Order: sequence, then structure tokens, then C-alpha cells
Amino acid sequence: MTGQQTDTPPETSPGDPSIGGPVKHITLAPEDYNEIGRLEWCHHIQLGDVLTQGEWDKPHQNIIASCIPNDLRGKTVLDIGFNDGYYSFLAEERGAKKITGLEIHYRDTAKLAHRLKQSRVEFYEQDMFEFRSDEGYDVVLYLGVYYHVVNILESFQQVYALTAPGGEAYIEGSLLFGRWNRIMKLPPWMRLAKEPKAPPNLNFWIPTLTALKKMIGFVGFEDVEVLSFIGSRVVVRGRER
Repeated sequence: MTGQQTDTPPETSPGDPSIGGPVKHITLAPEDYNEIGRLEWCHHIQLGDVLTQGEWDKPHQNIIASCIPNDLRGKTVLDIGFNDGYYSFLAEERGAKKITGLEIHYRDTAKLAHRLKQSRVEFYEQDMFEFRSDEGYDVVLYLGVYYHVVNILESFQQVYALTAPGGEAYIEGSLLFGRWNRIMKLPPWMRLAKEPKAPPNLNFWIPTLTALKKMIGFVGFEDVEVLSFIGSRVVVRGRER
């Protein structure tokens, strides 16, 4: 494939009326196509005329996106565990005034997508427990992360602490089937999500829906609501008091 790189700002179009901001047109250079093809993607991200071939299910990705508010104009957004950055870029397209992403390992995929999109998202390679915000964020995205954290309840407490008064947190992850208030700690032989992977992607917990909602409510969130089930996974929203 061929393309032409330019130093001028990318053109924009009004984009989809369901989102809050313009969509940037990206012109790719030949080396960009090579770099996109070389990397292993998790998310499906539109970069110019190329849609990255993420290993995650695209309909699943789209359902999560549909649960996030379409209009984020004037909002601040925190994306905990941004991975390739799809949901951070989505928040940018939907008009958020400030987007911050946290990830323990800042992947080359996210770096490349950020550069090609000429994005204003602020990505940080930082543990969520070390991050501080005086004012908090209007919208906190905690997607596909809680089962990777050793102290799951402490992670929800941190999500609550980073949510501004009156703000919302969107939490997504795997569920243990059953109506009981239970959470299963995975044995060591079940914890590796994928091999090989650097750093290793460990899984520690799978809660039932009842346990998940109780934990989210226990740390302080109100109006805890299920927005969507996606197979054995769920998207839940909680509001800060």
C-alpha cells in the first residue's frame, strides 16, 4: 500500500452525528502501513484506510462503546488500563475536553495510534494506585482490568477516589455465573491469560454479578446499574455521590 505523509494538520469532517467531535482524516505513509502490520493489536482502531486487526472481538468492543455516553463535550475522562487506546480516542472523538490514560505497560500500538491520530490524549505509563487527581474525573473507564488486580476491592476504592463528585464510572469485566454473593480466586495454573506475553497478563479474580455490584456499591458508588451483558462479561455503571 502507498500513502503520503504531511506535516500539515489532518483534515477533519463533521463525522458521525452521534459523537461529539470531528473525525480526523489520516494519510498514511508507506512505513506507517508496515508498522501497523508488524504490531500485535488488541483493539480494532481505524487508522486512515486501515482498521487494525485486534485480537479482541470487535462486536464486543462496539457494545462497550455504546455504553459510554455519546456526548462527552466539556467532560474529563480517565481511561484506566487503556491498552491500545481505543476508548481514549473514542472519548476524544466524542468531545471530551481532557482525556488521561493509565497503563502499566505503554504499548507500541498505543504510541503509534497516538502519533498517527495526532491525538491530544495524555497517556501515562503508571500504576493506577500511584495516580492522584485533586478534582477527579467526570467519567472513569475501568474496562477489562479488575480481574487482573491482586486487591480487587482496593482497585474499586481507587476508581471511586478518581471519580469527581457527580461523576460516573464504567466498569467492565468477566463474571462468575450464579446468584450468590461470591468471588472466586483463581488458582495459579489458571492465572495466565495468554502466553507468551510481556509483561505476563495475570488473572486473579472472577466475581458473580451480585458480588461485583456489592463491591462497587460498598466503596461508595450509587445507582449501580448493569448496562449490558456480553457473553460471560458485563458492563456496569456507578455514580459518585
